[in-house]
Amino acid sequence: MSMIMKNELDPVFETLGLLCSCYQSEETRDETIKELNEIGIDGEAFYQKHFKILERYEKYFKDHYVKTENEEFFFKDKDQEWILILIVSVTENKEWIQSLDGVTDKELRDTLMSIIIDDGVNSEELSRQKIPCIKNELDIIEFLEPLDMDEGKKWHLLKFLHRPRFWMEYLMEAIRKNIPVYEKALASVEKPLQTLLERYAAHKVERFDRLFTSFLSQAVVYPTLVAPAIQLILYSHGYQGLFLELLPRRGKSTDAAKDAVIMKLKALSDRSKLDILCILKESKKYNLELAGTMKLSASTMSHHMNVLFSCGLVNIEKKNGKVYYCLEEDAVMDLIGDLKQLLL
Repeated sequence: MSMIMKNELDPVFETLGLLCSCYQSEETRDETIKELNEIGIDGEAFYQKHFKILERYEKYFKDHYVKTENEEFFFKDKDQEWILILIVSVTENKEWIQSLDGVTDKELRDTLMSIIIDDGVNSEELSRQKIPCIKNELDIIEFLEPLDMDEGKKWHLLKFLHRPRFWMEYLMEAIRKNIPVYEKALASVEKPLQTLLERYAAHKVERFDRLFTSFLSQAVVYPTLVAPAIQLILYSHGYQGLFLELLPRRGKSTDAAKDAVIMKLKALSDRSKLDILCILKESKKYNLELAGTMKLSASTMSHHMNVLFSCGLVNIEKKNGKVYYCLEEDAVMDLIGDLKQLLL
């Protein structure tokens, strides 16, 4: 099976994302604008121009969704790292939504633990070689103890891993009962969504296509509206935000060159991101190598890399089944060329 690029949304991913959005704080909008500002975009203007469809989509779902027992365990006051664990476990095992019959606590626990400690080196399969044998709650505590996360999250994961099937049943129920609500939310934004999907199909961004090809030789890649500015690569699934094509990129016009310069210089104005590029100049690295060298958490490193990738300063290479970040030297030369064209 080769990589399949879909031109339709994934109901499971969208429903899970919409459930998460029901518990987002009022600060989410400000955080989104801040992240856009970080890559050199006028975040406020971009949000006002493009995010109305997302707000309508989320509002319809929040006003009509089916509340289910224990949903707060999964969605209330949760950070991106926790949500990613849910996304990977569900989208890579969609058959669980229909039934968990025959799926044991051990299988669920091993899957969750593999996701938690995945180092991102192997791109196409979830390795379980490092998973310890769990016999009791103390074994779970020993597994969680060395992880780089706060104590509150560790205790939450302890509850999940102690009774994984018990909790997973509730998560599957929440998704299963709300897929019909997602479908109605989708219908409420059908016209602007169709415009976005047509634009997505006609103007694929080469850089993002290359990213997915580097990671996933056999996968299904979906566009996403619920997370419209992400590039998310899992094991057999990938997700590409519908707003990515709207981000400024280098082109022939003076305005395009200015936009590209601003994005790159904004990224380079952050010392950590500049340090990352200097490290990658010396040699290619994978995420945990970079995190160790920079003395940053894996999640912070991923954030920096997303920004650098969005403005084209880093790329991905795959070698012997492992995925490495590398400096995009052509993008650096483009930046120098654009600055000369604009200022000299």
